[in-house]
Amino acid sequence: MQLNPRELAELASAVELEKKRRKYRSLVDFVRAAWPIMEGGTDYRHNWHIDIISEHLEALYRKEIQNLLMNIPPGCMKSLLTSVAFPVWCWTQNPTTRFLTGSYGQDLATRDALRSRYLIESSWFQELWGNQIIIDSGQNQKTKYQNTSGGWRLATSVGGRGTGEHPDIKLVDDPHNVKEAESDTERQGALDWFDMTLSSRGVSRDARTAVIMQRLHERDLSGHIMAKPEFQSEWEHICLPMTFEPHRYTSTIGKDPRAETGEPLLWPNLFDERKVRLLSQALGE
Repeated sequence: MQLNPRELAELASAVELEKKRRKYRSLVDFVRAAWPIMEGGTDYRHNWHIDIISEHLEALYRKEIQNLLMNIPPGCMKSLLTSVAFPVWCWTQNPTTRFLTGSYGQDLATRDALRSRYLIESSWFQELWGNQIIIDSGQNQKTKYQNTSGGWRLATSVGGRGTGEHPDIKLVDDPHNVKEAESDTERQGALDWFDMTLSSRGVSRDARTAVIMQRLHERDLSGHIMAKPEFQSEWEHICLPMTFEPHRYTSTIGKDPRAETGEPLLWPNLFDERKVRLLSQALGE
């Protein structure tokens, strides 16, 4: 079958577009390209821990990991990578994916959802995926938006909306308020929400769960999850402290290279010894 000139031009355009999209098959490459949009005015500084987090998130997307717990210090791109870039990248792979994202405050959950939507609406993203990922004008709110392929994102708070929603991926980013982490009542509220509300969402869709947070208390959500009998068999765990501690990294994917390099700091070109010392004084070990 011979194609006419217009059909040949359309085919060539489609092939060229697919070549461009292939550059961003990995989450890390996607983040590098999207960085000026997400964090305009600052230079992207790559570090090995970004590779490790990305590898685990990609495995979660591919259903190679069912439940993922990540303990990462503040300021190390955990929210930008997990709550902003990752859901958008997933839509470039499969726009039907449904997300329920939560944080301790509705304002934080909404902030990251809007940053993801801003990335989708950017000219860079639209040039590559604009014909594939289109936000549904009839379902385009700050706390929930949907694309025309059926994928959606709901942003909620700990203790907030969740009933009746059945996602494919549940992302919990900082479930505790740092200032209130010593409160037994505040912590228990987050644990009850996780056990009684979030755990039942998406069961019919075999939903995966990722919890990413800094450790704030021995009985915070991380401690609660690790105390569960099924933790060892059903959860993948990353623990990357700001200063290297042997045997902290327990995931089966990759390893903490600091054990071999002798470099004690997590991100030395961004957080040097002085900054780490100041953080430790302000936040505690």
